[in-house]
Amino acid sequence: MGSNNIVQSGLSRKVVVPLFSFLGRMLKEFGKYKRQSLLIAISILLYLAFRILFPLSIKFIIDNAIALNDQAYLLRILLLIVLSAIIAFLAWSVLVVLYSQVHTRIISDLYKKIFSRLQELSVSFFTRTSAGDILTRFNTDVNLIDTLLVQLPIGVMFFWGVLLNAALLYYLNWQLALITTVGLPLALWLPNILSTRAEAASYDLKTDQAGMTSIVQENIHAQLLVKAFNLQPYEIQRFSAQLDHYYKAARRANYLNFSVLITANFGTIILSIVVLSVGSLLAFSGSLTLGSLMAFMTMLSGLNSMILELTWMMPLVTKATASMKRMMSFYNLNPPLLTRPRLKSLP
Repeated sequence: MGSNNIVQSGLSRKVVVPLFSFLGRMLKEFGKYKRQSLLIAISILLYLAFRILFPLSIKFIIDNAIALNDQAYLLRILLLIVLSAIIAFLAWSVLVVLYSQVHTRIISDLYKKIFSRLQELSVSFFTRTSAGDILTRFNTDVNLIDTLLVQLPIGVMFFWGVLLNAALLYYLNWQLALITTVGLPLALWLPNILSTRAEAASYDLKTDQAGMTSIVQENIHAQLLVKAFNLQPYEIQRFSAQLDHYYKAARRANYLNFSVLITANFGTIILSIVVLSVGSLLAFSGSLTLGSLMAFMTMLSGLNSMILELTWMMPLVTKATASMKRMMSFYNLNPPLLTRPRLKSLP
């Protein structure tokens, strides 16, 4: 039993479900709830608008209000900020209520689809596939997708936030924005390579976890034989062998996932240092106002924060993508494994 059963049962480890395919499948699920999804999207945009435009207000406060000693202008800006904050809070409240409903329905539908698919498979599938491997899809794999969906609104908001923030950086200063545009891909080049390897390692880890679950389940059901023939040492040795495979897979997966976070963090820090140095020189020479520099660095900090949050989500995305691969393997079985009903349904 164990990981070999996965290959024997026809659950191919080469089933390719790339990230965009995974996100596309999730979009189809959200498409079933169009009205709620539309309100969720609007709520995200309203909250995102406040989060992006708030740092930009620093430029107008410093350059147009404080520098010119215009108190009336300052009060108007502050009032606009307060009103925007209230709208953003209401939008986020609507988002939380609606998304929790849609998210729960999607996960429930996913459970139902997997269970319904199991009913279509032949008896030979269940004899070749360990129960632990099947149960892992219901427990670990669906839970990982559930965890990712909880973070999905933040991920979507930060993704669009990165794009809009980058556009506003050009409005503030094109030289610093150009440095940012060139530096960001370089800062994320290595994390992108590592994330691909992390996805493959996470898939292998899930396979070994399923093998451990199978051994434990078999041992529980065979306790009478284990006790009767004194097979405890053999069972411990068998479990230890599988545990060694799990340890190696977990060590590699964890190393790659943490490496994605660390490399992205250092990359954005180096970029911020370069931008601050060049921006300070431009401000010192009079080519850049103090308000623009302050706003630029604040927005760059927010941009880096969004990128780091997205990077933090990347290991979760890779794990959820690997879990989706495993669940989708049910839908990629060879036709002979499908059940052809021979009996009529009971009245």
